[in-house]
Amino acid sequence: MKRVLNIYVFLLAFMTLFAGCNDATTKTGEFRINGKLRFLRDGYVKLIVREGETLMTLDSSMVGQDSTFVLTGQAEDPRFAQIDFYGKQQEFVVLSEGVINVEADGNRPGGYFSATGTEELELQNHVKAIHQSLLNEVQTDKQLYTIALAQADYERADSLKMHMERSVSQHHEELMSFIDSIGTGYLSGVFALNLLDYRTCFEYLVETAQKISEKQDLKPYEIEWLSNFNNNKAQMMAAIDADKRKAEIEKNLRIGAEFPEIDLLDPDGKNQKLSSLRGKYVLVDFWAAWCRPCRMENPNLVEAYKKYSPRGFEIYGVSLDSKKEAWIDAIAKDQLTWTQVSDLKQWNSIVVRDFNINSIPANFLLDPQGRIIATNLRGPGLEAKLEEIFAST
Repeated sequence: MKRVLNIYVFLLAFMTLFAGCNDATTKTGEFRINGKLRFLRDGYVKLIVREGETLMTLDSSMVGQDSTFVLTGQAEDPRFAQIDFYGKQQEFVVLSEGVINVEADGNRPGGYFSATGTEELELQNHVKAIHQSLLNEVQTDKQLYTIALAQADYERADSLKMHMERSVSQHHEELMSFIDSIGTGYLSGVFALNLLDYRTCFEYLVETAQKISEKQDLKPYEIEWLSNFNNNKAQMMAAIDADKRKAEIEKNLRIGAEFPEIDLLDPDGKNQKLSSLRGKYVLVDFWAAWCRPCRMENPNLVEAYKKYSPRGFEIYGVSLDSKKEAWIDAIAKDQLTWTQVSDLKQWNSIVVRDFNINSIPANFLLDPQGRIIATNLRGPGLEAKLEEIFAST
């Protein structure tokens, strides 16, 4: 941490010297953008800023035959703006006092773009480089992580997840060191704050918000950031708690994990525990009478139950219905003769929270010891798995 901080102290000192030696220093807040395009075409380059909810063109320039253009204006405090190249390429830039040098393709979205020259821009470019480094590093790990989960290789998935978390943590530490070294009086400091993930940096953001609130003569962007953070603080805290619960649920619902107990009422008002079916292979099926895909899948479940229930297969149906009459009617019409339970709270059901149910139909196949051996089996997939299990019986 100390080494990283020293780098930023040096960077800030260098930038201060750089700004002081700029022979194009103008009146307070005045800026000049000297631009050059790689692809010349007839048309205008526009400098656009946001005023409240309105986008305004601050300046525009016809591109010369030498592919250059000039945009000028005044920004009392550093602010973000957008440069629009012929309507083909749009890029963000920080406006602040001094000369800004821009080079761009200008002919396509995502084309080459570079903006340098002022202290704020150099600092912002450094922040963007840190962030891009993280994106590049994590992208491959994310792809491999998804593959590992699909293959149920949880040891590999855990290793990749830990590597990603370490990478994110290191980059966040670098961003926080950067913010601490320059402060939030620079727009680039606030820009870096917005790149921090509140789920892992929440305490730091709270501390920073406190520091900003105690400052005098706040910049407009500090006021805006502080307001947004305070307005969303409770929501952030709730999301952090939800993420913790979700992670714990996902861990408990992996292949090989013992499936948690479910104890709900059947249509007759009697408690039916999932654990009462221990000793058999059990499909825990989440469905609802109002769910068309569920109803379309029910004939497959009926056939599987008729074929394999004599050999030790059971189904434990968990409904996300809210109307008892509709639930009972669907059970009768679809000829579902196995155990059925529900708390009739639809998406507010306790099972939605406890088992992270985001859509239905959803199911878990359990072995006789109550351990998860497969998930979300439907039609031929369920038939093949059951045939594999009961082939020798």
